[in-house]
Amino acid sequence: IVELFEQAARRNPYRVAVRDGETALTYGELWDRVCGLAETLERRTRPGELVAVRLPPSGMFAMAVLACLATGRPFLPLDPGAPGAWLAQALEQAGPALVIEPQAGRDAWPERASPVWTPSPAGVDEPACVLFTSGSRGAPNGVVHTHGSGLRAVEASREARCLGADDRLYVPMPFFWTGGFCTGLLASLGAGATLLTEAIAEPERTLAFLERERVTLFRGWPDQGAALAAH
Repeated sequence: IVELFEQAARRNPYRVAVRDGETALTYGELWDRVCGLAETLERRTRPGELVAVRLPPSGMFAMAVLACLATGRPFLPLDPGAPGAWLAQALEQAGPALVIEPQAGRDAWPERASPVWTPSPAGVDEPACVLFTSGSRGAPNGVVHTHGSGLRAVEASREARCLGADDRLYVPMPFFWTGGFCTGLLASLGAGATLLTEAIAEPERTLAFLERERVTLFRGWPDQGAALAAH
């Protein structure tokens, strides 16, 4: 997955990779920041240690996830708006070595890595991420996904949607579950497309946004699609 993104960044460094309504990061900027954070993770954690990512859908989330993948550190995506009891249970059960949370702003993140730094992702059968169940039927439980299963999900999503570099993908859904970050975020970045993550509630405003931003692909919940179709 990291290789796909690095290749896309080297082909089109000035293309916007992710825009979240407040900030936009080009592929070149995002790759530099991924490398900078990855080098920091290597200094602060050991290979295989879990890193929790508690960030909203944004370029910062993309940077954190890719940095974890680039260093062989499995990540635990957490919803910043989840109930405190659920978060406490998930964190206690998972025991992450580090939690990446919102900082002062875009400039608070590492700009780039040292010239000698290179990615060192884990093997295809090694853990890539841990996802927790909702806990609606008891305590939340963590499910481990490997690098191989993540890559297969990304490639399947790209092929199913014929996703390419000229696409503009709108994903108004959370990134703390596999459909959000695998078939949305990582598939888009691996293809060199532009990912838009603005949160828009009203169908009328969403339709205007899709037209204004020349969105070619929409990845959302079924009820979001139904609401748009009704308008």
